[in-house]
Amino acid sequence: MSVVHSLYPQFATFTPAQKKHVRAGIKEFLTSKVGEERLHEVEARNKNDGTRAWIIPGELRREFKRWLGGVVRDVQEGTAGGGGSQ
Repeated sequence: MSVVHSLYPQFATFTPAQKKHVRAGIKEFLTSKVGEERLHEVEARNKNDGTRAWIIPGELRREFKRWLGGVVRDVQEGTAGGGGSQ
């Protein structure tokens, strides 16, 4: 189960476009925190199906949860694209 699914079970009901928006936002958030050159350090690939998973560094977890909550709320309210609360 992904971090998004475990924190926000309603993610399972999102459309593919909404899920893509959230996933792109996660990559953008992590890039802004760790930098493009270190992004590979927080990315993991599932060996079975090639799907990507993000490893949230401990020092970013609280900030990530707060940020992600804003993005999920924006998607649910139909205001996605605002980038969530930061």
